[in-house]
Amino acid sequence: MLNMSKDPFVPSHLCEGMTEWATNITFNTLAVEYRGILSHRKQVTEAIENFIVKAEFHYS
Repeated sequence: MLNMSKDPFVPSHLCEGMTEWATNITFNTLAVEYRGILSHRKQVTEAIENFIVKAEFHYS
């Protein structure tokens, strides 16, 4: 789960309790707003790439 902690439309507290429903979930928090995908492309890309690398290692 990529959590953009400064997003006013999807507040961080909505992620609380997800681990009760999803047993294999990881969180990566970026201090960006909802436009973080556009304004912080490098940070978002790195977070996604890190997740893929960890997932590939875990499932290989």
